[in-house]
Amino acid sequence: MVACKSLFQFLFRRADDRARFVRLVYLIVLVLILLISLLALAFDAATLVVAIDMIFFVVSAAILWLALERSERALAQARRELLERQRAEEQLVRQEEQLQNAQNALVRQYVFMRHIIDSDPSYISVRDRDGRYVLANQTLANVLGVSVDQVIVKTLAELHAPPTAEQFHKEDLVVMDSLQEILIPLEQYVNRAGVQRWHRVIKRPIIDPDGRARQMLAIITDLTERKHAEDLLLLNEARFRALI
Repeated sequence: MVACKSLFQFLFRRADDRARFVRLVYLIVLVLILLISLLALAFDAATLVVAIDMIFFVVSAAILWLALERSERALAQARRELLERQRAEEQLVRQEEQLQNAQNALVRQYVFMRHIIDSDPSYISVRDRDGRYVLANQTLANVLGVSVDQVIVKTLAELHAPPTAEQFHKEDLVVMDSLQEILIPLEQYVNRAGVQRWHRVIKRPIIDPDGRARQMLAIITDLTERKHAEDLLLLNEARFRALI
């Protein structure tokens, strides 16, 4: 039977050829049955039995070949599905690796950005239209006496004296509404403890893709020591002139 199957596959390599062959066998069997029925009238019963056995053998062989063909197709389909599943799993693994690499890159970028802004001696922050901090560097947190995380969840009114908070918020809205950067060379600042400071202020709108600004970046440089030194220099010059 194995030899017959091998010969069958060799002669009929394609599945369509094998299917057509099986259908042809069935047609031949039907014709033979018809002929035997006609010949049974002319021959004895023994000859008819032999003919029926031959037909049974042919039909059995055809059925067996058909079953083998279906088994091969099922096996081939299972192999294709297994291969597709393996490819899908490999692709999923690659996508997960790419996602993990992207996440790691974002983490590294965030750490790098934090290192840069936290190392800057200026007060760097981003605020929204409600005056709420959405970003702050360590320098600003230090001067406010809180942590960076505590700054981010608070508003101008919660961290600054009322007049100062109102002034800052008005400036922020002007920047976001006009979409124009402003530079204040020297601005007086009084904290909640009543201590006076002098700042150089740069405020820049952060423009969204739709052309609107919902946040703005503030970079404030403390010029208090420089202002005191300049005032002292002016005072000494005035005293010197008074002595001449």
